[in-house]
Formats: sequence, C-alpha cells, structure tokens
Amino acid sequence: LVLTPFEQYLMLDDSPQHPMTAFMQVTLATPLNVEYLEEAVYRACVRNPLYASRVTQATKAWQWHYDPDFRPKIRSIELEPPVVDGFIVPIDLTKEPGIRVWYHRQADDTWRLLVQFHHACADGFGMRRFVIDTLICYARFCIPENDPMQANLRLDRLDPARLRERGSINHLVDTPAAVPLTLKHRLWNTYYFLFLPPTPFRGTLRPAPDRLR
Repeated sequence: LVLTPFEQYLMLDDSPQHPMTAFMQVTLATPLNVEYLEEAVYRACVRNPLYASRVTQATKAWQWHYDPDFRPKIRSIELEPPVVDGFIVPIDLTKEPGIRVWYHRQADDTWRLLVQFHHACADGFGMRRFVIDTLICYARFCIPENDPMQANLRLDRLDPARLRERGSINHLVDTPAAVPLTLKHRLWNTYYFLFLPPTPFRGTLRPAPDRLR
C-alpha cells in the first residue's frame, strides 16, 4: 500500500524536535487487566491495519508494510515513560508501527490508559475510532458472554475500499459547494495561493505537558 502524498509529508516532516504524534488519554474507574488490554489493542490494530504497519521504500515509493503478527507492547509509564528529558519520544515509522500504549495506576486507584499515535496513520477522527474499538474489545473480555450487555458491544463494519481510496479527493471534487464562491472570492483565493509567501509558525521547543509524564 503506497503512502498518500499527505502521509508521506507527515512522515518526512517528522523530527525529534517536532514529532508528528498525538496522544489520547482514557481514565478507567475499575482495575485494569493488562492481558485483556493487550488483546483488545491487537484486535483494534487488525481492524485499523496502518497501526500495525512500518514504512519501507521500494522503487522510489514509500509503502506501508503490514505485519499481521504485530502486537503492540503495553508499557508502564513508570518503566518506559513517553517523555524523556522533558520532550516527547518520537516514533520512527521505518523502525516501528505508529502506535504506543501505556498504562498507569494513579493515586486514587483509577487507571490511566495513554495512547500515542503517529499522524501519518490517522487523523483525529481515526485516533478516536481506534480508542473506541479498543475499549469495546476490552469490555467484551471483561463482561461474561451471557451478559445482556454483550449485545451492545458491537464494532462498526468497516469498508476496505475506504483504506485503498483514503488519498482520493474525487468525492470532494464531485460534491457541490454548500456556498458557491463568488468571483471576488475566486480572485482572492488565486492571489492568496500564488503570490503570498508562506509564513512559518512562531514555535519554539517547549517541554512536554506534565500530564504525559
């Protein structure tokens, strides 16, 4: 599966100083079963195969290489923290798939689940979808099979064609604009795109937030 232009940009623009990753955090009120969590994350990766893929370069094209046996390691925040020397540890997609998972038992006996995603694997909606899939699979393991709640723990059916066509914009081109552009807007957009120079963000290296430590 060849990387889309945007996925390739997110991978190549990655750097230790500015990692192209995001985090999602879930707090559990009940004790965490790490074995169940590991299996739930594995099943979520099967449903979302880019999270179980590394990136390789062949015939001048970057490609996703899916590993059907990949099982994400469930890490302890105390033993393998996501932040080292104040900065987030980046994910090198050529060496590992774009997901990491941690757990942490907090002082009030609640459990925290922390997931790090590489943006080349999914946008914010895809990250949310992965966490939901993981929690549904985890709940299935925790609830007895004959419990009526099992009927409510259904995973959405996925369309494989959407994975193959994720880089296509045909559906956007074929969809009429909700608000048609006026001639004034068209001229401004053309000027903006062709003549205004890009302006870099005024960012600086900042330590990772405390909630990731």
